[in-house]
Amino acid sequence: MNLLITYSNNGILIYFEWLRNIQAYLVEAKWYHGENTPTQGEFLENGLLSIGGPMVTMTAYLSGTNRIIEKELEFLESNQDIIHWSFKILRLQDDLGTSSDEIQRGDVPKSIQCYMHETGASEEVAREHIKDMMRQMWKKLNAYRADKNSPLSQTTVEFILNVVRVSHFMYLHGDGHGAQNQETMDVVFVGKEQYIVSWQACNIQEYSGLLSSMHNASKQTSASLYPGGVFA
Repeated sequence: MNLLITYSNNGILIYFEWLRNIQAYLVEAKWYHGENTPTQGEFLENGLLSIGGPMVTMTAYLSGTNRIIEKELEFLESNQDIIHWSFKILRLQDDLGTSSDEIQRGDVPKSIQCYMHETGASEEVAREHIKDMMRQMWKKLNAYRADKNSPLSQTTVEFILNVVRVSHFMYLHGDGHGAQNQETMDVVFVGKEQYIVSWQACNIQEYSGLLSSMHNASKQTSASLYPGGVFA
């Protein structure tokens, strides 16, 4: 009976994460159809949800075979610190790679356009500003990794960071997710070995290991964005 209750509670938590994700989409839809351009801060607070990071993290954590720890679960639900910084980076890296094509075909303004609208900056200046924002957030994440008082296990921390790491090469040469350009494919198939990543088919430790393999294969390519060892 307790096992059934646990499964039921986990399902409810996953449901609410998906619900928050959909609500974030609706906010972006209102911005688009109302022809409103939010501030960059407003966009990012909503964007860390619409990018799907918290939803994927919670789903993977609760669906895997790893032991569920109450304090970890509460921390993941709060979307603070590591969650907050990690998925803002994911959102920003996505925007750097995809915003030009998405705006051209009709989509909500991304972080680049929000910053340009808010400050009057050029696109080039806005892109450099966003790269610097990511560098500063990575410094915070690296400091968090070294914090021995973190409520999250090292396995969970690395899982979250690996999701973010993958985004750096996925969007390094444009929309490597939607467009599947050759540069991104070359990284994924380094050494003629295909990494098939599916968190549905493995536990969180195995998924983290697969993402680490993809990250290590692409780290040299991505390092130019983060000199001085910021990208870890």
